[in-house]
Amino acid sequence: MTSFSGHVLDLSSLASLVASFQLTNPTYGKFVPTAASILSRSANFLGIFFLGDFTPESDLAGFELSPTSLRISLNQSGLSISEAITLNSPPIRITVPEPGTLFLLMTGGFGLLGFGLRRKAQA
Repeated sequence: MTSFSGHVLDLSSLASLVASFQLTNPTYGKFVPTAASILSRSANFLGIFFLGDFTPESDLAGFELSPTSLRISLNQSGLSISEAITLNSPPIRITVPEPGTLFLLMTGGFGLLGFGLRRKAQA
């Protein structure tokens, strides 16, 4: 079991979240974020994604500082609360579809809707 200290999640703004958060473990190292996004937020779930840098320490001291992504998931089920932290180096990138892709998807959807309405009108 590995314990981490320094968990602070200030969700008032993304800038304050990045400024107030870091994850430190004396055995492995320190993660300092440079950007953050809240992936999902509800009464029972919180998902946060960070991009930043991981500085290895002690057991990992032979490694260099590296760009890293960190994902934190908090889940409440009844009286139980669970937490998952995933550190990835090289970082995982969350991609957003290009506007052209969204336009083609919407055009196809409207085309199918029009085809369905035309078929219904002919019946």
